[in-house]
Amino acid sequence: MVIWVKELSGKLTVGRIRIWIKDYIPVKRIDFSSVCDKDYVFVSKDDRTIDNEIQIGKILVYEELFNVFFPRILQEINYNYDYYFLKNALNKAKNESVDTIITGSSYGLFAINGKELSGAVNLSLPSQDLYYAYAGIKDVCLVNRNIKNIVLCCSYYYFFCDLSKSKSDDELSRISKVYYPMFYDMHNAMYLLPKINLLFVSEIFDFERITDLYSLAEYERTYFNEDRPRYGFAIKLWNDKSKRWAQLTKEEKSEAGKNRALTHNKVGRYWKTLSDNQEIFMQLVNFCLDNNINLIILVTPISKYYRVASLELFKDVFYNNLNNADGIIHLIDLYADESFSDDDYNDMDHLSENGANKVTSILNEAIKQINN
Repeated sequence: MVIWVKELSGKLTVGRIRIWIKDYIPVKRIDFSSVCDKDYVFVSKDDRTIDNEIQIGKILVYEELFNVFFPRILQEINYNYDYYFLKNALNKAKNESVDTIITGSSYGLFAINGKELSGAVNLSLPSQDLYYAYAGIKDVCLVNRNIKNIVLCCSYYYFFCDLSKSKSDDELSRISKVYYPMFYDMHNAMYLLPKINLLFVSEIFDFERITDLYSLAEYERTYFNEDRPRYGFAIKLWNDKSKRWAQLTKEEKSEAGKNRALTHNKVGRYWKTLSDNQEIFMQLVNFCLDNNINLIILVTPISKYYRVASLELFKDVFYNNLNNADGIIHLIDLYADESFSDDDYNDMDHLSENGANKVTSILNEAIKQINN
């Protein structure tokens, strides 16, 4: 089987079709004398001569197929957005020009403007725990030997978190959709819901490759963009969901902050998870020590409305873990930094773009000092 292309200037070329077709199938400029019944012939809808010239082979109109395929590809990328985001971030981080990995939970995703940090890639994602953050670090460092800095973004309760032990199917689906397809590792999960793939199946078209190409273009727009505004990802623990954080009264912010903190306080009983994460953290510390990598722990700012209800236990345990680590750890603790105002937050414990720019500037200066 051969894929033939009847080129039309400005509309259809062999190169344009080549990226859609699997590598083992030849794609050629049309030779009318060589077309067989089993072959496919790509034409443009604007080519008015096709009926007279092509008497054999299966005719495919490029624009018609594109109109069918492209929406499905966009569906796939949007539905599995975090998977493609992390896939592209990992690939970018493996480039030798990158010397800094930023990783951790959603706090890192909201707190760091990666484009303002030279040579850095942000691998942070919502609900990413220490286990999967470390998995991403190892995946990158196995290829990129030029990594000098690892920035782990978190809050005090981080050592009590294990995504794979979540009782929420929504949370477990993050493993199904992102981490298991990426690392083939369920960690402690007893079961996973199947990952839904929205792509067509074909023996001819390479939908995975074309999806990767389009997802890369989406990745370059950054996680938050005009089609994915940051405010759209606020955790709205307030009654009027039409309001943004900045529009809430102090009373509404106080109630939302308390409810958010109480949700996190529940993980304070997971002492087995704490023990497991202490071991993972020591592995990370030793990994950085063995590979001459600076380990920077960044505790991101949290609004005062959240802080008043958070367990003091988390801070005590957090600092004990860092103090007991047998290695060098650089700590940037902005948890209660009063230089961050209400305008710097997107919700109770995640930063707005303005807040992210502040943290990014602080981190940038810290990395410069550490590396000098």
